[in-house]
Amino acid sequence: MLDSKPLRTATIESLLAVMLLFACPCYAESHTWKNYTNTDSVRGLSSDASSLWAATSGGLVRWDPEAVTQRTFTNADGLIDHNLHCVHVDTLGRVWCGSGTWADGISLYDHGTWRTFTTDDGLPHNTIMDITHDDEGYIWCATASGAAVYDGTTWSTYSTADGLAGSWVNAVEQDTQGRIWCGTVSGASVYDGTIWRSYTTADGLVHNRVNGFAFDDAGHVWVATAGGVSEYDGTTWNTHITGDIRALAFDSQGHLWASTWGQGIWNYDGNAWRNYTEADGLASDTTTSVVTDLAGGTWFGTMGGGVSGLVQGEWQSLTTPGPAGNDITAIAYADSGRLWCGTAGEGLSLYDGSSWTTFTSADGIADDHVHALAIDDQGLLWVATSEGVSHGDSSGWETFGPEDGVPEVQVYDIAVAPDGGIWCATANGALQYDGENWHTYSSSEGLAHNWVWAVSADPQGRIWFGTQAGLSVYDGDSWQTYTSDDGLPSDSIWAVGNTATGEVWCGTRGAGVAMFDGTSWHPFDTEDGLIHSWVNSISVSPSGEVWIGTPKGVSVYAGGIWADYYRPRDGLSHARVSDIGANVWDRIWFATGGGVSELCQYGVSTRTWLPSAQKRYVSPH
Repeated sequence: MLDSKPLRTATIESLLAVMLLFACPCYAESHTWKNYTNTDSVRGLSSDASSLWAATSGGLVRWDPEAVTQRTFTNADGLIDHNLHCVHVDTLGRVWCGSGTWADGISLYDHGTWRTFTTDDGLPHNTIMDITHDDEGYIWCATASGAAVYDGTTWSTYSTADGLAGSWVNAVEQDTQGRIWCGTVSGASVYDGTIWRSYTTADGLVHNRVNGFAFDDAGHVWVATAGGVSEYDGTTWNTHITGDIRALAFDSQGHLWASTWGQGIWNYDGNAWRNYTEADGLASDTTTSVVTDLAGGTWFGTMGGGVSGLVQGEWQSLTTPGPAGNDITAIAYADSGRLWCGTAGEGLSLYDGSSWTTFTSADGIADDHVHALAIDDQGLLWVATSEGVSHGDSSGWETFGPEDGVPEVQVYDIAVAPDGGIWCATANGALQYDGENWHTYSSSEGLAHNWVWAVSADPQGRIWFGTQAGLSVYDGDSWQTYTSDDGLPSDSIWAVGNTATGEVWCGTRGAGVAMFDGTSWHPFDTEDGLIHSWVNSISVSPSGEVWIGTPKGVSVYAGGIWADYYRPRDGLSHARVSDIGANVWDRIWFATGGGVSELCQYGVSTRTWLPSAQKRYVSPH
């Protein structure tokens, strides 16, 4: 007779596995992320035998300057945070990246494998300003709460209690004698392995905010400060050039290079200083970093101009393709396969699948701050900006202003109705364009409030407006308004979306979302599965999924349940999602505070959502 215990055990384990699978919100089909960022603002540089590495606001970039090839790494590749402040290649060829303003810690790229270090692992702070290694191979980090050192196993911290001049450390470097120098906002500190000693303006340092160090063959210490360059010969401090100096480095000839904030770069040959600016070939006069490579080139990180290099007396420029900026406010995907992206002050960018093109007010759009985008039946783009409305494509733009009937107000949202009419949400009512004339609708006609945040057209041709005092709908003849008295969670409506089956979705700032089924309102908040109660955008996919953008990521409602959510740790470029393009079957586009994200979904048209057990939601918090 067979023993039935193993069979029962296996059956129980299988059932548990199935229950766990169905309890977790996930796709039945596979999906991948790809992020598109602007990497022209470079905060830090490092080099190895063949590559130049750049820490940028749009990720980690690796260039091969000789072959002029590049690769960008973002959080979709494993980077913890692509808003980087520093990068360092150690003696083992490992690449260390430090997160800046987003304070996410350190990412280590070890020959194809990523690893993350945060305060949970022993770091004193997740804001990392600089990274280096010492002669023993230990990793030193300048953080917002002291200097941290990693021995390969454990992190240790040095603070003001140990002798550091200040808690916020901007720079860390080892000198020719093996001492560790830390630049803080309160002076420079040096550690000889036993004790710390600090230097400030009282000792002769030109400024207490220290940004970097360089060391010459004579053992002198050169210090980059917010007030200029100081040189210390072991006894006396001397001041050289003045200005906001961000970084220093010696080249193979022993010449000192200094990057500055707003003054270009300086070169010191031991006798005199020479200044280089944009007029000489530098990409931008605002520079952040400097590094030399083994081939004798000197490279400078700039803000907005990528990397500039001086190689054998000739200037070179290294940039990567991408949107005009990383603060993406609006997105629209055309049937032609072209992606349009609006930015917060950098204009409008077009991606055709292989290259990026940027359009600004100089090219004819109304303003460089874009709030919303919509594509009409002819495939032409409508652009809502802070200074009016524009219409056109890459061949040219038409802008509508007061003389056309568009008041000088911010236009927050724009939509195309089934009949081809254009509707706009503005700070002074709703606008309609019938192809010839613009018409204004206000509270005197029936609109709930003149401050209109959002607009959407349903399949029946009704126009829905999210206002400061409720949700209004216009059917072409009459107006109707819904407020909290009717079941809305809030009267301040910031986002509106419509499904093909007639449901209306609206989003609020702080009170979640609500769905109208034609009879009653159904509110949803974080306790129901929404990732955040502050809603920026709502978009409905062709298969009926409702995608909701918030300051903390994206929630997806499908099949009557909250089916999924996405955050930066999942591959989303940034947690703040301002707009979502969900109008095609095989991919979803996201306008985020850190670039454009593309979620490629395979088999989405036949995809089925894995339901949660008893519609139970697993909270992302």
